[in-house]
Amino acid sequence: LNLHPRTCTPARSAQVHESGLLLFGWGARTRGAAARTLRNGADGVFCDDTVGMIAVVAAEKRQRQRAFSEAR
Repeated sequence: LNLHPRTCTPARSAQVHESGLLLFGWGARTRGAAARTLRNGADGVFCDDTVGMIAVVAAEKRQRQRAFSEAR
């Protein structure tokens, strides 16, 4: 499901995932918007700042891996 980043809230992300769908944010203009979208539970994000998005995705991946390791 593709939603605008402003509508990608943690609650909406949970709802989408409970339905068995993936959630993607579209229209993120900045690194911060991309980071917020991912932090709020989106599985991916389309962003105008390609260089910034690469850094955000790498940081989010590290954070999710750390959280997964700690949960074990």
